[in-house]
Amino acid sequence: MGGDKHYDQIAFLVRKGELELGPSENNAGVLNYYKAVYTEDEAETYFPLGKANGKWPTTAAKRRTYFANEWRTWQMSDHLPLFVELRIDFTEKYLKRIREGEQPINPPTPDATDD
Repeated sequence: MGGDKHYDQIAFLVRKGELELGPSENNAGVLNYYKAVYTEDEAETYFPLGKANGKWPTTAAKRRTYFANEWRTWQMSDHLPLFVELRIDFTEKYLKRIREGEQPINPPTPDATDD
């Protein structure tokens, strides 16, 4: 869960000139919920619940590693959620194009020859 893998992605179709990130400073990234739940400091708190499966190590240091790398990923996930904030209101640009006599942009559609 180092956040450095490329198999979790967000994909979408965009119209030319209409891909803009949202105004927030943190407008894209990974939500690491392990900073709020099942934190590494809570390994001993969950030890009584987890030892019922018989796999929890006997030493505190090994329990902490097991908790962080295995047990908590079974409770939540080993894939952290991705997010992106996109600007979606292009009304002004759209109306300006119409006022200037340009044709409105139609939504992208898959090519009829694509399978």
